[in-house]
Amino acid sequence: MRAALSALKKEHPAEIIVAVPVCPSDVLAMLEREARVVVLDDAKDFLGSIGAYYGSFPQVGDEEVISILSKKS
Repeated sequence: MRAALSALKKEHPAEIIVAVPVCPSDVLAMLEREARVVVLDDAKDFLGSIGAYYGSFPQVGDEEVISILSKKS
């Protein structure tokens, strides 16, 4: 996320909004210094991964990502 923010700032946008479903409190504090942040759950006791907050959170393989990105071109 920090790399994305850094790249976006080079474009001089009027505003950057970061929207995430869950975020550890310490990371949230860092992000709020760099952008406007919308978060559903600022996890004080973060469970260690985003997937832990979902009933189903399957991994996406490289081939699927490449296929999706190639359709966007």
